[in-house]
Amino acid sequence: MDGGRPVAGVFINYRRKDVPAVAGVLYDHLVKRFGEDQVFRDCASMQAGEDYPTALREGLERATILIAVIGPKWLRLTDENGVRLLDRPKDWVRQEIARALARGITVIPVLVEGAERLPYADLPQRYPAAGPPAVGARRPCRTDE
Repeated sequence: MDGGRPVAGVFINYRRKDVPAVAGVLYDHLVKRFGEDQVFRDCASMQAGEDYPTALREGLERATILIAVIGPKWLRLTDENGVRLLDRPKDWVRQEIARALARGITVIPVLVEGAERLPYADLPQRYPAAGPPAVGARRPCRTDE
């Protein structure tokens, strides 16, 4: 623990409106394997009353791997105005992935519940200039095969 917070090697990125239960199960399995201090998942790793944006940023800064849990609705979810969440600059999922890529952190997409591989053309174009984001470029891990 670092100041009461986990020193996470793995950061779990997910959409609450897509597959939060899968992110929870993944967290539980990773904690059993690596220990609670090596895995960061927002609601499980934060203290009550802790500043959400600060805790997320600090968790991501300590990570060496980001696991993006991608369910069937991940790419299509919209806000109350019909704007795709991933297209909003302040979308947490987008920000976390972009920050991980900018830092050179390995991003591992995990496709669950029948999610299909994400076409690069459907992803936001504001990722770092280092190349296509890992979400579209790497072979994803499937949990449902």
